[in-house]
Amino acid sequence: MRCSGSRARHPAVDSRRVKRFKIECVACAARGVKITREHFWPLWLVELTRTGKTPVRWLPGHKVLPYSTTVPLCGRCNGDFNIELEVPTQRIFNDILAGRGLSANEAEIVVRWLWKFEGLQWRLDHPDNAYATNGVTLRDRVLRRIDAMRSEIVLAVSLIDRIDDGFNDEPMGLDSVNASNAVFVAGVFSRIAVMSMMRVYGYALPSFTVIQMPTLGASDADAKLYHPSTGFAVCTDAVVFMGLNAPQLARLHDRAFDEFERRRLAAERLK
Repeated sequence: MRCSGSRARHPAVDSRRVKRFKIECVACAARGVKITREHFWPLWLVELTRTGKTPVRWLPGHKVLPYSTTVPLCGRCNGDFNIELEVPTQRIFNDILAGRGLSANEAEIVVRWLWKFEGLQWRLDHPDNAYATNGVTLRDRVLRRIDAMRSEIVLAVSLIDRIDDGFNDEPMGLDSVNASNAVFVAGVFSRIAVMSMMRVYGYALPSFTVIQMPTLGASDADAKLYHPSTGFAVCTDAVVFMGLNAPQLARLHDRAFDEFERRRLAAERLK
């Protein structure tokens, strides 16, 4: 199992590594195609969180506005990510904030949307490494329905009652720092705190509504059966919670995936 890239609320990207992708798509590894620029922080999310004028870390030692944080993707991946992930997630977030809830299938879309962030950052941090040992590309992983370990993946969601007084913007950032897993991703976006994670660790989250990935073809998978509760009074409470707990949860996931990899290699040696 590959290692994931490092994380901070606003990840810094090494410009020397980005230049390596001038001829290769970060998501599908295609070469000889026209490379476009995909915004790392989606424009709709920047507008939702009012962070257009909030500098974020991008190049080491530098801060730029979110509109300037772009990654190199081919036109096919750029367009498909927008249609399959960004447009649906924007609608899902709007529904959650409006109290309309979300369905199990929509929870899966949010999980794959979070994995897109994790994967883009990891590819930029590890330009010489394949995205996964089994040949799966980032594009494959986030655009296809979750298959491997599907029954073990959950989305944890919690609402924030209000933005702290005096703030001109709202939270927009990732809080997870992984070493060897590519499942756990945590972040706070506007008044929504979310985590993609292994089901076994979701039971210890009393402030979150935990949604398991639906069985493929389930008749009620599109029904908005889940209405996340309000687990935080103000946004800084959610950010502090994530800052304290996301590192611990990341380590738990890393240990689980390290053990999985150890057993896989041991089984291969016995063949």
